[in-house]
Amino acid sequence: MVDKAVVKTAFSEFAANLYDKVIEEQGGKLDNVFLSPLSIYLASMMCMAGADGETLQEMHRTLHIPNHLSAEDAHVSIGPILLKYFETPKDIEISLANRLFLLKNAKINEKFSQTLSKQYKAATDVISSLNNAEAQRKHMNHWVAENTQNKIVDLIPPGGVSANTVLAITNALYFRGSWEHPFIKEATRQGDFHCLDGTTIEIQMMYKEATYPMAELPEYEAQAIKLPFRDTNWSMLIVLPNDVKGLPRLLSHLRQPGKLSALLARGFDKAKCELHMPKFKLDGQHSMDVKKLLEACGMRLVFTSSADLSKMCNTHKLFISDALHKAVLEVDEEGATAAAATGMMIAVMCYQPSPVIRVDHPFFVALVCDSNVPVFVGHVLKPEKN
Repeated sequence: MVDKAVVKTAFSEFAANLYDKVIEEQGGKLDNVFLSPLSIYLASMMCMAGADGETLQEMHRTLHIPNHLSAEDAHVSIGPILLKYFETPKDIEISLANRLFLLKNAKINEKFSQTLSKQYKAATDVISSLNNAEAQRKHMNHWVAENTQNKIVDLIPPGGVSANTVLAITNALYFRGSWEHPFIKEATRQGDFHCLDGTTIEIQMMYKEATYPMAELPEYEAQAIKLPFRDTNWSMLIVLPNDVKGLPRLLSHLRQPGKLSALLARGFDKAKCELHMPKFKLDGQHSMDVKKLLEACGMRLVFTSSADLSKMCNTHKLFISDALHKAVLEVDEEGATAAAATGMMIAVMCYQPSPVIRVDHPFFVALVCDSNVPVFVGHVLKPEKN
């Protein structure tokens, strides 16, 4: 069994690289972003179980799996370690569901199916009897909605399943945590949030005076605060630039190699503070095109006609036609709710005064487990009303 620290490092490097590509894609036009690198990582690992040759090597590199680890050992080690984060902890509602949908009468390799079942607890759902692609799409979306408490209801858009789609590898992730220090609802007031473009929007601002893990980050020109959930293994990290318009500069720092991982791993000192925190949600209206992001990270062959997914299926020549992802975050006085889903569509060819932290301008946010595992990451430019 591989050491847990090795798995955390591999995943954290992948998460940082993926988030870097998200920022790069936005260019100078930053917008709200929220995603689950862990959801995308697990879906990619499940696809890798069916890959061989150069396709496998490329996926192995992109997922930052150590060179000394064979693909088989990676599945035996990495899958179970990551899934352990979702064993139901105290005071947190969390679930991760993985599923292989079989849309055609293709013969799936038994070893591939066993790997998904044993290492990722992914059941196989044969839906080839459904009479058309639209019925299959609705069936898969219903499964995602069911496993995210209806937070994500339309992962696969109309037209997202074609007559050539042979199978889909999908996962759904749901999280609801209660704050260790709940905000008092009666203390929530109307407040201003200052956007990058100079405009101001009115939001619901929550208030709490409590002791939180905090850190000054002079190298990022920012300050950080962790809001622990009742289960002390999980927290929400907020990194707030010192300057109202400082988010682009902060993100450019976080894009540098090793910076996001270093930020997540650094020590925090507990201090009493007055926290003013928006009550908000991040609701991805459209599914994110993860295919583009993974290609930018170096995973290219699997999306082309040169893909080698022969360990997945011997009867059809397969490639990944689409990779879609959607994540939602809701923050209120009691806690935070987050959900994510990723689908890989695989087709056949064809004691002094308490310091005040006022989160009233664009900031970085992450839901972190085990002190430095970024299960969700994102940035908030303009909070949506919760």
